[in-house]
Amino acid sequence: IEPGMRAMTLRVNDVSGTAGFILPGDRVDVIVTVQDGDDVRDSISNILLQNVRVLAIDQLADDSQEGAIVAKAATLEVKPDDAQRIALA
Repeated sequence: IEPGMRAMTLRVNDVSGTAGFILPGDRVDVIVTVQDGDDVRDSISNILLQNVRVLAIDQLADDSQEGAIVAKAATLEVKPDDAQRIALA
């Protein structure tokens, strides 16, 4: 981790984790989606952070299975203020 930066882990799924194609060292955008009410059509998505470096992803390769196991968490390198923004989002 670069000096002055923080590691922040986010929960991801097969869609937000791009089905296993994100690897440590890649750069990603962090998008927050807020749903207003019960109707999914009332959802709003905003870019929270851009060009954030991925430190780690919990994807595993298993020879006994077909393909990779999709990640459930990604650890990102962020500024302290950005870590607060993620926690609040």
